[in-house]
Parts: sequence; C-alpha cells; structure tokens
Amino acid sequence: MAEQVWERAGVPLKFQVGDIILGRAVLSLLRRSARLDERPLEVGESPEPPPCLDRADGYVVWSQPLARRLPVYAAQRDAILYAPRQYRRFTVDLSGSFEQYMSAFSGKTRSTLKRKLRKFAEASGGAIDWKECRTPEEIE
Repeated sequence: MAEQVWERAGVPLKFQVGDIILGRAVLSLLRRSARLDERPLEVGESPEPPPCLDRADGYVVWSQPLARRLPVYAAQRDAILYAPRQYRRFTVDLSGSFEQYMSAFSGKTRSTLKRKLRKFAEASGGAIDWKECRTPEEIE
C-alpha cells in the first residue's frame, strides 16, 4: 500500500439541524483522500492520525471506506477528527465467466442488467470500451 499523503487545507465545517444552518467555521486541517486499494476500517478501529498533526487543528479523512460508521465529528488524541463522507464499498468477484456472474441473479435482474447494458452500448455509439485493471497502478 502506498504511503498516505497529507495536505493542509482550510476545511469548512457546517453546523446544522435539519435544513437550518446554525453556524460555520473554517479549520486548518490536514486532509487526505482514501485510495482504492485501502481496506475498510474494522469495528473499534479509527483512521491513523497524520505524523505532522502538531501543525494543524485536526485532520479530515475524505472518502474513507468503512466497515462501520464513525461519528462525523469527534475529539481524538488532542485533535478533531472530521469524517463527513462515509460509505461501504462493494466488489465483484470476476474470477469466473460473465455467464457465471449473471447466473447469480434472478431472471428479472438479469433482464434488467442486459437492457441497461444494451442502452449503454447504444448511448456509447454502439461500442463499449472495456478495460481490465488488476493492480492499483493500472487503475491510476
């Protein structure tokens, strides 16, 4: 896995209840974005804070893949952790054939997927440019 790259940024924080914004603040935070090859955090695990944390008010982790949700704001190790975007990532096992993959779905789902694929091909000028990536370097 590649080394994490942290950058200093003025990150706006919005405090709101429903649609009502109670206030805003801009903090000097260290931030990074998650890479596609990162594993999700496990239950009880937190993102590792950056080594140069003493030069900022806290840190923010954009787009961290999570096995569980973190609080959006949290005090952690004399810093603020801000995790506004959290989601689960899903993967597809492509070791078998396309027919084997499709056989896992119901007939209705297979029909829907085939229809969407056909419409996508039509919108793409009749041909879809498929690429296979097996390493993080190929994805980049």
